[in-house]
Amino acid sequence: MTGPARRLVARWVAQADEALCARDDRIAERLGWQVTHTGFGSRTYRDPRFDRPAPPCEVPASSDRKERQKETVMGQSKADRDAAIKKIKAKVCATFAADGVRPDEVVLKDNGDIVVDRRAAYPQAVPMVIGKWS
Repeated sequence: MTGPARRLVARWVAQADEALCARDDRIAERLGWQVTHTGFGSRTYRDPRFDRPAPPCEVPASSDRKERQKETVMGQSKADRDAAIKKIKAKVCATFAADGVRPDEVVLKDNGDIVVDRRAAYPQAVPMVIGKWS
């Protein structure tokens, strides 16, 4: 193949690559994610918020720690924790409003993962970890 023909084929491949990943690239750009081109039709998407360190947690200094743990869940009262969970779910739903994510599809795991699980509405769907909470 001659030089001009190689450049033409390379341009076609690049255009096909862009067309193939255009929708996902737009979504990632809208969310502020980093996009790394890793090959034809292949991308790595990364949310830069994961680079931020978690805020330090407070540990009660009192000797009745076990007693305090019975009264609270993860350093918060049950009402405060439920309110925080509701707020997190609302924020996830707002972030993914274009995809129609509902609060009942947002799962907050004990290990801190925020998971969108849409299998109830879409049986072929795969649960996806979208972030961390504390």
